[in-house]
Amino acid sequence: MEGKYIFRASYQDKGGQKIGPLTAQKEIVLKSPKILSANYDLMEKSMKFVLTPEMSQGMVEEDLDILIAQNNGYAVYENLDLTGVKGILTHYLKAGAFMEGGTVEFRLDTVDGPSIGKLDLSFGITSLGQDETFTVIEATEGVHDLYVTFSNSGEKPVTGLISFYFSNEVMNN
Repeated sequence: MEGKYIFRASYQDKGGQKIGPLTAQKEIVLKSPKILSANYDLMEKSMKFVLTPEMSQGMVEEDLDILIAQNNGYAVYENLDLTGVKGILTHYLKAGAFMEGGTVEFRLDTVDGPSIGKLDLSFGITSLGQDETFTVIEATEGVHDLYVTFSNSGEKPVTGLISFYFSNEVMNN
């Protein structure tokens, strides 16, 4: 399932002699558990980038939209229902010559909101390729804006993020 599904139901009865018809509507939006990181709603101090096979040194076989996660930057994914989500599988790039790793943290509703999980990425200068890691998150109920924040101690970006998969089961790395 990619994208989202919108289910809408409505009801109206005939009403009576003294009152008009009763009307009710309900809408439910189901989103895919996989979100491409470059499909953020808001972003600060990071950038969307198209990585091509020619520039990737064999990391990708076709054009790929990624989010270059800069130090002190963040991306926001709005209106996510985190009920029942046990963890997030993060798919990212390792390119030690251009990125140095650091911390990716998942926060609720604001850039300095409560942290529900984090992952520390470290790779050497010769690291090259794609990888993924699973982060267990704190139990969270309801719909929230998810702020994904990035930090490291250097000048290079933290990483290139490809996607997030929200899982209702704990996965092994």
